[in-house]
Amino acid sequence: MLSEKEFRRRISANLHFLRTCYGYTQQQIASLLGCERSTYTHLERGKTLLSVYHLYVLSEFYRLPPEAMWSDLQTMDISRLREKQGP
Repeated sequence: MLSEKEFRRRISANLHFLRTCYGYTQQQIASLLGCERSTYTHLERGKTLLSVYHLYVLSEFYRLPPEAMWSDLQTMDISRLREKQGP
């Protein structure tokens, strides 16, 4: 089981990794989530934890299973994860 500190670290790293991997700005993702850019920045820095709803929205948006958000995405083949989710 992950500690809370490691859980936060992985989620924040994955938020940044996915956003930059797909070429989105913090403002674009914040708009998707319906929050201020500064709020999203706090999520990426691990100062705030994702709500379940935001986890759902981002999982759908990136077409990844929710548990991918706390996995070590930087060592995974994201395209294979996305294939499992369908179009």
